[in-house]
Amino acid sequence: MSTLPRFGMQLVTNSGFDNVKWFGRGPHETYADRKTGARIDYFAGQVKEQIHHYARPQENANKTDIRWMALHNNDGLGLLAIGDEPLNASVWPYYQSDIDFNDGAQSASGLVPVTTKHGAHAKSYYFQYR
Repeated sequence: MSTLPRFGMQLVTNSGFDNVKWFGRGPHETYADRKTGARIDYFAGQVKEQIHHYARPQENANKTDIRWMALHNNDGLGLLAIGDEPLNASVWPYYQSDIDFNDGAQSASGLVPVTTKHGAHAKSYYFQYR
């Protein structure tokens, strides 16, 4: 099967745009198949607080049914996106390419690419049985 195309838009900003506000579903990430548990309201926080470190790096931090989203710096200078209809949006403190699998490596099953990018920060534990 060939790779499916990606539809949407990406915007990269200068550093310092670390704050996000939105009116839509939240405060946690939501998706079309996983949104009924999130209320529609006004939310605000830091960009780095929106992401989730999944064990397999992947897109995350999506917000559904967004009416508007603002990205701004600590002085209040920023960008505002307003949808004619509710939209989906995500903000990340890293590039899309940081979580894309471009190295061609695959896991033992062949289903999950091997990567060291942005995954869950697993800690090793050793147990001794007596």
